[in-house]
Amino acid sequence: MRIAPLVVVLDTCALFPQTLRDTLLRAAEAGLYSPRWSKDILEELRRNLQEDRGLNEEQARHLLTAMDSAFPEAIVNGYSSLIGRMTNHPDDRHVLAAAVQWGAQVIVTDNLKDFPEDALSPYDLEAQTPDEFLQHLFDRHPEAMERILLEQNASRQKPPETLEMTLARLNKSAPGFVLHMLRHGILQRFHDEN
Repeated sequence: MRIAPLVVVLDTCALFPQTLRDTLLRAAEAGLYSPRWSKDILEELRRNLQEDRGLNEEQARHLLTAMDSAFPEAIVNGYSSLIGRMTNHPDDRHVLAAAVQWGAQVIVTDNLKDFPEDALSPYDLEAQTPDEFLQHLFDRHPEAMERILLEQNASRQKPPETLEMTLARLNKSAPGFVLHMLRHGILQRFHDEN
């Protein structure tokens, strides 16, 4: 019997840092969980990438189009009528409404204070930081997560970067996860094989 994958809504803040987004989406592509997001989340991501990262409209749209193409099932629709019933922070009610609409189990966000337990528990939902979520994925799938990180590093060709550099980038958003990977011996195995 095949177990349905964990359904996870990725908040804008989890999709914003490039290296973190790459790790999260690679884990989804490997089937470790099923990602969800809404048009509101993607619009906020587009705006933030343009305003804070300096991407132009075409670059931002290209990224969002690539995400839609890779995960056509990820978009959540039909949640607008639920927003007014949500009791979490008003700025993030659309995120909780999207999670409820899809029946997600987890919201991955750095804004945990905007998702208090009393707002989540009626829907059997949990909020986790990206770092916590990646640590949970690692605990459940250590070999797969190591492979994902090695493939992610190998894809960094312009310019090429060492595995240490990739881990240092990821450490800014997910230090606990990187520590898990280091304790698991990822660097030693990588250098032994190369």
